[in-house]
Amino acid sequence: MKSYHPRVISLLLRNGADPNLANKDGSTPVHVVCQERFEIDLFGIFFMDTLYMNQEVRVDARDNLGRAPLHLALEHDLKSTAEDLLWSGADPNLANVEGWTPLHIVCKRKERCPDENLNLATMLMESSRDEDDVPQLLIDARNEASCDTALHLAAGNKNRDLFVLLLTRGADPNSANAEGLTPLHVICKDSYCCL
Repeated sequence: MKSYHPRVISLLLRNGADPNLANKDGSTPVHVVCQERFEIDLFGIFFMDTLYMNQEVRVDARDNLGRAPLHLALEHDLKSTAEDLLWSGADPNLANVEGWTPLHIVCKRKERCPDENLNLATMLMESSRDEDDVPQLLIDARNEASCDTALHLAAGNKNRDLFVLLLTRGADPNSANAEGLTPLHVICKDSYCCL
């Protein structure tokens, strides 16, 4: 996959190459595709060839850091790839070894477009396999180091619309992180009073 030649990738897959074979870092070809923007839809080509060959692709495979391809697509601003992964059955509730879920990744993206973050967060919440699990598993999940929830991150990144969306979807505004701070404390600590 390192050479990114679509014809070679197609040829390999159509001749029985394992689309789930991981390298020493635990990365599968789907992980690699989710780390870089390509001029062509390499993800689409990869999936079309695996479908053609009736091969199953594990879209939730984890690398050695516990990252699924969806984590990587979001970290690398690959919105259409993230959408394709969700459409292909990727689980938006998975956390990496540090406890970061895809929603955490979206909520910590302060330098990115707020509207895009809002759209991505909505997409993740709507893609949850079990609507009853959305508030508990996705919205109130905590990362390992700071015990921040998505609401803490949205507050810290001054994203009002995302903050409101999370609250309307059931995020716990009284949830304290490792420092004992609730999302409201985070807002006040950062002198952000526009919420």
